[in-house]
Amino acid sequence: MYNPTTPFRSELIYPLGNHGVLLIGDTEIGAFDRDTEELADLLATAAETALDRVAWAQQLQTQKQDAQRQAQQLTRANQINEKLRESIQAIIEADTRQEIEQAICTHLTEIDRFAFAWVGKPTPTGDAVTPVAWAGSNSEYIEDLSGHLDIDSHLPAVQTIREREPTNVSTVADAANQEPWRQLALLHEYQSAISVPIIYDETLYGALTIYATRPSAFDERSTAVLQPRVLRSGHTGTRERGISAMRRLASG
Repeated sequence: MYNPTTPFRSELIYPLGNHGVLLIGDTEIGAFDRDTEELADLLATAAETALDRVAWAQQLQTQKQDAQRQAQQLTRANQINEKLRESIQAIIEADTRQEIEQAICTHLTEIDRFAFAWVGKPTPTGDAVTPVAWAGSNSEYIEDLSGHLDIDSHLPAVQTIREREPTNVSTVADAANQEPWRQLALLHEYQSAISVPIIYDETLYGALTIYATRPSAFDERSTAVLQPRVLRSGHTGTRERGISAMRRLASG
């Protein structure tokens, strides 16, 4: 097709499937003979085949990366499950609420990527959150939280207790200038956080909050796994002891 805005007076155009077109142009009118057209056709076919091969290789690479990512997520979920099983056993064997709370935090922070964990519960007046157990590499963090535990705070634990829903902060550094708790977390090298509500018999007890030293440490699978699971134990005796433990946790 003649286009006066270009210097080309002869053109050969070949579609390359989903990859676009191959255009060959010349400034002379009638520049392409049959041999040239056949050669160009072969070139276009070879180019389309090569581009298809590259696209297929990229698709395979993407599928491989997706599979690796899913495998990593499954591995992380299995690690959490294992520590939760250990926590459940410790909870069942615990005699006091304090032992239950501490067991949860201690076992979770034995997972390499979990740097700190703490349990908080609402004050009797409901206007703040009180830390009741914690474990991890930076115990000073709890002391530094004292100015961020008001019920109107954006702190993940407070937000979870206020809304009774999990709070997942994939990147603590986002909006760090607007939310002081994020600046505090970054000072302790925490890059992501998750908080899940602790609920028994439809009554909110508090929240379990975990921090990690890398961004996006908590995916959807981790969030689901971290929900309280004591009452899901299959054996009747275990389940009954778990219920008893949860009652101790919810009391006081």
